[in-house]
Amino acid sequence: MSAQLAVDYPYQTHDDIDDLEDINEALAAIKDPECRLKSLELLSTFKNNLALLKHSYLLLDETEFYLEGAKAIASTQNRVKAVDPFLVDWNRGGALSNYYQANVDAVARGVQITRIFVISRRDSLDQSVQQDLYKQSKDGIDVLITFREDLPAEHNDIAAHSLDFAIYNDALVTDRGLENGSYFGKKTKNAVEIDKYLRLFNLIEQYSKPLSPESILDRLQLIDGLPI
Repeated sequence: MSAQLAVDYPYQTHDDIDDLEDINEALAAIKDPECRLKSLELLSTFKNNLALLKHSYLLLDETEFYLEGAKAIASTQNRVKAVDPFLVDWNRGGALSNYYQANVDAVARGVQITRIFVISRRDSLDQSVQQDLYKQSKDGIDVLITFREDLPAEHNDIAAHSLDFAIYNDALVTDRGLENGSYFGKKTKNAVEIDKYLRLFNLIEQYSKPLSPESILDRLQLIDGLPI
Protein backbone atom coordinates (compact mmCIF):
# COMPACT_ATOMS: atom_id res chain seq x y z
CA MET A 1 0.00 0.00 0.00
CA SER A 2 1.55 3.29 -1.08
CA ALA A 3 1.10 6.41 1.03
CA GLN A 4 1.26 9.79 -0.62
CA LEU A 5 0.46 13.30 0.50
CA ALA A 6 -1.37 15.62 -1.85
CA VAL A 7 -2.27 19.13 -0.73
CA ASP A 8 -4.02 21.63 -2.97
CA TYR A 9 -3.02 25.20 -2.07
CA PRO A 10 -4.40 28.03 -4.23
CA TYR A 11 -0.97 29.67 -4.30
CA GLN A 12 1.85 27.16 -4.15
CA THR A 13 5.45 28.34 -4.10
CA HIS A 14 8.38 26.30 -5.32
CA ASP A 15 9.29 25.68 -1.68
CA ASP A 16 5.79 24.31 -1.01
CA ILE A 17 6.09 21.90 -3.91
CA ASP A 18 9.60 20.85 -2.86
CA ASP A 19 8.35 20.15 0.69
CA LEU A 20 5.53 17.96 -0.61
CA GLU A 21 7.92 16.06 -2.85
CA ASP A 22 10.28 15.51 0.09
CA ILE A 23 7.42 14.15 2.22
CA ASN A 24 6.21 11.83 -0.56
CA GLU A 25 9.75 10.55 -1.14
CA ALA A 26 10.14 9.87 2.58
CA LEU A 27 6.84 7.99 2.67
CA ALA A 28 7.77 5.94 -0.38
CA ALA A 29 11.12 5.00 1.20
CA ILE A 30 9.55 3.43 4.28
CA LYS A 31 9.77 -0.34 3.83
CA ASP A 32 9.45 -1.76 7.33
CA PRO A 33 5.79 -2.91 7.80
CA GLU A 34 5.47 -1.51 11.31
CA CYS A 35 7.05 1.79 10.32
CA ARG A 36 4.77 1.99 7.29
CA LEU A 37 1.72 1.38 9.46
CA LYS A 38 2.86 4.13 11.81
CA SER A 39 3.44 6.49 8.88
CA LEU A 40 -0.15 5.89 7.71
CA GLU A 41 -1.45 6.73 11.19
CA LEU A 42 0.60 9.94 11.25
CA LEU A 43 -0.56 10.84 7.76
CA SER A 44 -4.19 10.29 8.72
CA THR A 45 -3.81 12.55 11.77
CA PHE A 46 -2.07 15.17 9.66
CA LYS A 47 -4.87 15.14 7.07
CA ASN A 48 -7.52 15.44 9.80
CA ASN A 49 -5.70 18.41 11.28
CA LEU A 50 -5.44 20.04 7.85
CA ALA A 51 -9.19 19.58 7.40
CA LEU A 52 -9.81 21.47 10.65
CA LEU A 53 -7.46 24.26 9.60
CA LYS A 54 -9.31 24.40 6.28
CA HIS A 55 -12.51 25.17 8.22
CA SER A 56 -10.78 27.98 10.16
CA TYR A 57 -10.03 26.02 13.34
CA LEU A 58 -6.77 26.96 15.04
CA LEU A 59 -5.35 23.93 16.86
CA LEU A 60 -4.07 24.50 20.41
CA ASP A 61 -2.11 22.66 23.08
CA GLU A 62 -3.46 22.63 26.66
CA THR A 63 -1.73 25.80 27.83
CA GLU A 64 -2.69 27.66 24.64
CA PHE A 65 -6.27 26.43 24.93
CA TYR A 66 -6.87 27.87 28.40
CA LEU A 67 -4.84 31.00 27.59
CA GLU A 68 -6.99 31.69 24.52
CA GLY A 69 -10.11 31.08 26.60
CA ALA A 70 -8.93 33.52 29.28
CA LYS A 71 -8.09 36.14 26.63
CA ALA A 72 -11.51 35.65 25.01
CA ILE A 73 -13.31 36.12 28.34
CA ALA A 74 -11.21 39.20 29.13
CA SER A 75 -12.35 40.83 25.89
CA THR A 76 -15.99 39.71 26.19
CA GLN A 77 -18.41 42.52 27.00
CA ASN A 78 -21.77 40.76 27.17
CA ARG A 79 -22.18 36.99 27.26
CA VAL A 80 -20.33 33.70 27.50
CA LYS A 81 -22.25 30.48 26.81
CA ALA A 82 -20.44 27.33 27.86
CA VAL A 83 -21.07 23.58 28.02
CA ASP A 84 -18.94 21.40 30.29
CA PRO A 85 -18.98 17.59 30.66
CA PHE A 86 -17.08 17.69 33.98
CA LEU A 87 -14.02 15.92 32.60
CA VAL A 88 -11.51 18.17 34.38
CA ASP A 89 -10.86 19.07 37.99
CA TRP A 90 -11.65 22.76 38.24
CA ASN A 91 -9.45 23.01 41.35
CA ARG A 92 -6.28 21.56 39.89
CA GLY A 93 -4.52 24.92 39.40
CA GLY A 94 -2.27 25.96 36.53
CA ALA A 95 -3.71 27.27 33.28
CA LEU A 96 -7.20 26.07 34.19
CA SER A 97 -7.08 28.08 37.42
CA ASN A 98 -6.14 31.23 35.46
CA TYR A 99 -9.02 30.54 33.07
CA TYR A 100 -11.49 30.23 35.93
CA GLN A 101 -10.23 33.44 37.51
CA ALA A 102 -10.89 35.16 34.19
CA ASN A 103 -14.48 33.90 34.52
CA VAL A 104 -14.80 35.42 37.98
CA ASP A 105 -13.29 38.73 36.85
CA ALA A 106 -15.69 38.88 33.89
CA VAL A 107 -18.71 38.32 36.14
CA ALA A 108 -17.48 41.14 38.38
CA ARG A 109 -17.56 43.59 35.48
CA GLY A 110 -21.05 42.54 34.41
CA VAL A 111 -20.53 39.77 31.86
CA GLN A 112 -23.21 37.07 32.00
CA ILE A 113 -21.65 33.60 32.00
CA THR A 114 -23.92 30.61 31.59
CA ARG A 115 -22.29 27.20 32.03
CA ILE A 116 -24.32 24.06 31.40
CA PHE A 117 -22.82 20.99 33.04
CA VAL A 118 -23.67 17.77 31.23
CA ILE A 119 -23.42 14.87 33.65
CA SER A 120 -25.02 11.53 34.41
CA ARG A 121 -27.54 11.22 37.22
CA ARG A 122 -25.21 8.85 39.03
CA ASP A 123 -22.22 11.22 38.87
CA SER A 124 -24.40 14.10 40.01
CA LEU A 125 -24.55 12.40 43.42
CA ASP A 126 -20.80 12.86 43.85
CA GLN A 127 -20.13 15.33 46.65
CA SER A 128 -17.10 16.87 44.90
CA VAL A 129 -19.23 17.54 41.82
CA GLN A 130 -21.84 19.35 43.87
CA GLN A 131 -19.12 21.36 45.62
CA ASP A 132 -17.76 22.51 42.25
CA LEU A 133 -21.25 23.45 41.13
CA TYR A 134 -21.77 25.39 44.34
CA LYS A 135 -18.49 27.29 43.97
CA GLN A 136 -19.27 28.40 40.42
CA SER A 137 -22.83 29.35 41.28
CA LYS A 138 -21.70 31.29 44.36
CA ASP A 139 -19.10 33.10 42.21
CA GLY A 140 -21.90 34.50 40.06
CA ILE A 141 -21.86 32.07 37.14
CA ASP A 142 -25.29 30.95 35.93
CA VAL A 143 -25.03 27.22 36.56
CA LEU A 144 -27.35 24.80 34.79
CA ILE A 145 -27.30 21.02 34.75
CA THR A 146 -28.35 18.66 31.99
CA PHE A 147 -28.50 14.95 32.61
CA ARG A 148 -26.67 13.13 29.86
CA GLU A 149 -29.35 10.46 29.77
CA ASP A 150 -31.95 13.06 28.77
CA LEU A 151 -30.12 14.29 25.67
CA PRO A 152 -31.20 12.85 22.31
CA ALA A 153 -28.00 10.98 21.47
CA GLU A 154 -29.12 10.42 17.89
CA HIS A 155 -29.40 14.15 17.21
CA ASN A 156 -26.89 15.13 14.52
CA ASP A 157 -25.55 18.21 16.34
CA ILE A 158 -24.92 16.26 19.54
CA ALA A 159 -23.28 13.36 17.73
CA ALA A 160 -21.00 15.61 15.66
CA HIS A 161 -19.69 17.91 18.40
CA SER A 162 -18.09 17.68 21.79
CA LEU A 163 -20.00 18.80 24.85
CA ASP A 164 -17.00 20.81 26.03
CA PHE A 165 -17.00 24.26 24.45
CA ALA A 166 -17.53 27.97 25.12
CA ILE A 167 -18.95 30.73 22.93
CA TYR A 168 -17.74 34.27 23.57
CA ASN A 169 -20.03 37.15 22.52
CA ASP A 170 -21.32 34.88 19.73
CA ALA A 171 -18.07 35.75 17.92
CA LEU A 172 -15.50 33.12 18.95
CA VAL A 173 -15.60 29.48 20.06
CA THR A 174 -13.11 27.36 21.98
CA ASP A 175 -13.73 23.61 21.90
CA ARG A 176 -11.96 20.54 23.26
CA GLY A 177 -13.24 18.64 20.21
CA LEU A 178 -13.87 14.97 19.51
CA GLU A 179 -10.96 14.31 17.17
CA ASN A 180 -7.91 12.30 18.18
CA GLY A 181 -5.04 14.52 17.10
CA SER A 182 -1.80 15.96 18.32
CA TYR A 183 -3.56 18.89 20.01
CA PHE A 184 -5.65 19.59 23.10
CA GLY A 185 -8.36 21.87 21.73
CA LYS A 186 -9.27 24.30 18.99
CA LYS A 187 -10.77 27.73 18.42
CA THR A 188 -12.57 29.41 15.55
CA LYS A 189 -14.02 32.77 14.57
CA ASN A 190 -15.75 31.35 11.50
CA ALA A 191 -19.37 32.54 11.54
CA VAL A 192 -20.73 29.35 9.96
CA GLU A 193 -19.02 27.15 12.55
CA ILE A 194 -20.05 29.43 15.43
CA ASP A 195 -23.67 29.16 14.33
CA LYS A 196 -23.43 25.37 14.72
CA TYR A 197 -22.29 25.78 18.32
CA LEU A 198 -25.05 28.28 19.05
CA ARG A 199 -27.64 25.78 17.82
CA LEU A 200 -26.06 23.05 19.92
CA PHE A 201 -26.00 25.24 23.03
CA ASN A 202 -29.68 26.13 22.56
CA LEU A 203 -30.55 22.47 22.11
CA ILE A 204 -28.75 21.40 25.29
CA GLU A 205 -30.27 24.32 27.19
CA GLN A 206 -33.74 22.94 26.41
CA TYR A 207 -32.92 19.90 28.56
CA SER A 208 -31.29 21.81 31.42
CA LYS A 209 -32.43 23.25 34.70
CA PRO A 210 -30.87 26.13 36.64
CA LEU A 211 -29.19 25.61 40.00
CA SER A 212 -28.95 28.28 42.66
CA PRO A 213 -26.37 28.16 45.47
CA GLU A 214 -29.19 27.40 47.89
CA SER A 215 -30.53 24.47 45.87
CA ILE A 216 -27.02 23.02 45.56
CA LEU A 217 -26.49 23.28 49.32
CA ASP A 218 -29.80 21.45 49.87
CA ARG A 219 -28.58 18.73 47.51
CA LEU A 220 -25.25 18.49 49.33
CA GLN A 221 -27.07 17.99 52.62
CA LEU A 222 -29.18 15.28 51.01
CA ILE A 223 -26.08 13.53 49.63
CA ASP A 224 -24.43 13.69 53.08
CA GLY A 225 -27.41 11.81 54.49
CA LEU A 226 -27.25 8.98 51.95
CA PRO A 227 -25.84 5.63 53.11
CA ILE A 228 -22.36 4.80 51.77
